[in-house]
Amino acid sequence: MPSLYTEHATRWRELSYIDYLGYFVTAWLAFNAWYRNAYPEGSDRQIINEIKLKPNLIRNRIIPLLQDTTEEASLFKSYVANLHNKLESTQQYCGQIRITFREVFIKEVRPLTVSKNDYGCNFEIVFGSAANQKDIISRVKNRKGVVIFELTQQRFDMTELTTHPHYIERLSQSRKNVLADMYRAANPRVTLNLLGENSPPISIGSYQFKCTESDLFAGILEIIYLMRCTLFHGELAPTKDNGACYEPAYFIIKKLLDCIN
Repeated sequence: MPSLYTEHATRWRELSYIDYLGYFVTAWLAFNAWYRNAYPEGSDRQIINEIKLKPNLIRNRIIPLLQDTTEEASLFKSYVANLHNKLESTQQYCGQIRITFREVFIKEVRPLTVSKNDYGCNFEIVFGSAANQKDIISRVKNRKGVVIFELTQQRFDMTELTTHPHYIERLSQSRKNVLADMYRAANPRVTLNLLGENSPPISIGSYQFKCTESDLFAGILEIIYLMRCTLFHGELAPTKDNGACYEPAYFIIKKLLDCIN
């Protein structure tokens, strides 16, 4: 006969589990209400980008915390470290974008057409065409000005470029490398590995984030936003490990809310 105490212990353990998904949703709704009031125009994405990069109540308070060593700062940093650790172990995605501090979207910059002469060719990454100003055109001409490779895209997609039959068949490896490097550098969406840049390290728990405090703040907010999207859009697999990622994410949003009170 099963022990009554064992049954009680099992049941109490089940009841002790905290549903941080629900807490995250509630905290996000409060955050959403604030930024919708503070930024009445624009989409959620546009507003998040604005909060990430320009002075505001939250950014002005969190960046000094990332620079500080107080108990408050250490506690906040522990949430960030815990979030990084859990995301690395679960590998969550928002659409095709992996949610990780090792490759996180920071900002968009104005796209500029770039051109380079190398290995007997002229390489160009051109933004906009007569038909569509959003086109991204990658082009290689030989010494005689003859186009030996050209690809028009609606969005940046390195895989599409490097798997295109003409890229594979018509360009030498050296020329492929030049074009790929130019293409990568021309991307107006700036993504960073916040643990692998050249900035002096910021100690976050047991991790060393090699980036500026401004980029780290932008990365934190971007990751929280992606976690919101994957949860609200029904993409999150309902596993215990995935749910556990929302514990530190909840406490991070709570701190953001503290900044506006």
